[in-house]
Amino acid sequence: MNNIIRPGSPKRIISHLLLAGSNPLSSPAHTPALHRQSPANPSLTPAPFKDWLTSIGRNHDIHDWSLKTGCLASGLGHSLLGYSSKGTDRIFALGRNEVGQLGISYNSQEATRGLVEDFDGDAVVKVAASMQSSYLLTEEQDRSALWVFGSLQRGRLGHEGLSESENCEEPELKMLAKATKLELPEELQVIKDLQVGFEHLLLLSSTGELYGTGCNTDGQLGLGPSYLKDVYRLTKVPLPKEVVEEGVTQIRAGADTSALLTTAGNLWTWGNSEYGQALHGRKIDQILSPLPVPTSTFLPTSSQIVDFRCGGSISILLDDEGHVYSAGFGALGLGSETLSSLEVKLIPGLEGITRIRAGWGWAVAIRGLCLFNALFPRRSFNYTLLIISRCPPPDEGTSSKIFSWGLNSPAGRLGIGGSARGGVPQHVYEPAEVALPIRELGINNSENSEWEVGEVECGQETMWATLVEKEASRE
Repeated sequence: MNNIIRPGSPKRIISHLLLAGSNPLSSPAHTPALHRQSPANPSLTPAPFKDWLTSIGRNHDIHDWSLKTGCLASGLGHSLLGYSSKGTDRIFALGRNEVGQLGISYNSQEATRGLVEDFDGDAVVKVAASMQSSYLLTEEQDRSALWVFGSLQRGRLGHEGLSESENCEEPELKMLAKATKLELPEELQVIKDLQVGFEHLLLLSSTGELYGTGCNTDGQLGLGPSYLKDVYRLTKVPLPKEVVEEGVTQIRAGADTSALLTTAGNLWTWGNSEYGQALHGRKIDQILSPLPVPTSTFLPTSSQIVDFRCGGSISILLDDEGHVYSAGFGALGLGSETLSSLEVKLIPGLEGITRIRAGWGWAVAIRGLCLFNALFPRRSFNYTLLIISRCPPPDEGTSSKIFSWGLNSPAGRLGIGGSARGGVPQHVYEPAEVALPIRELGINNSENSEWEVGEVECGQETMWATLVEKEASRE
């Protein structure tokens, strides 16, 4: 828990970091009961972030820190947690580190933790984590900077230290164990967003152009039939005329599938769709260029898509009415009788949803009154930030909530608790509400205390979430 006193404000903002599932860092014995952690956490539980900072010698940070919006990411076995202390942004990395994906200057065969080293941007605006790879997007004056670390295999970092070579079957450089600044194309001045799949990276520029690098064996980079192989440097993706005319407002990548959303609300997808997860109503092994999704077949005429997420063999969508849809195979949220659907279907019981997330084989929907604005304090940078709003009492039916479903992990990444027989349910076929540790955190639901679910991220073994509290200041 951290307190931020804002001058001139009658209330203080308190950030709580929560996790469900696997915790790679067991708490020391002296940890207070409130923050005591076990390796497995089947319910959403407060994470001992202060103790983690203390364990790496950052004692002077624990009294003045705040979690950064857009700087929470979780990949296949490792996570990145961004925070700010005394005006300086830092990234705490934890989990697996066999190829240096934590960016702490060395690799290790056991899970560990530390601060990401060797980046010096003015501000960290987003982090991303995937399969043995990590990414930091920073702002440096009027330009973006992209820092990468982890495995160089298949071009996923866009760093040419490991590239195609007929004369070198075993290149010497296979990983980057420190944050390394990537040389960006000259025309890529400002990065509006970055998204990662299993082994590919997509970047959206402030001018609406798309760039990609990494694995492309299923066409997930959208480069067309003439280039169906891995790419080792950032390459501009040719966009259809209709997309260019409307403009790109959002990009997504998940597993081996990619997508973009235009300003007109039109969705285009490409890459792997062997389970129908690219939403074209049929199985397509490889979609090599962006293809428009026929949304009129499932979306009411008065609605518009506002988000798309791919969780491997499944995809979920969110419309502007707060409804969630799914298609593909596996975690569809449609009950135990419907595990596969080429048709995009509405998930019953989810209403008033404001955000969606998807992990590999599982998904999350968040309901709350968070307001989202395209805000950033400098120039043309454009990122989605969380604005805290009033959370009405629970009996009004509009309180902030998290719902999860899909394939659970042995440690309980869905956060819905254990079963009556012990252990955790392996499959959750319909959205289940995730209990928030309100009482455990000592949050008062009186008029003097307001709270809201902040960010939520789905990793391979862990769900991370932030709960943001606005509390009346004490004299």
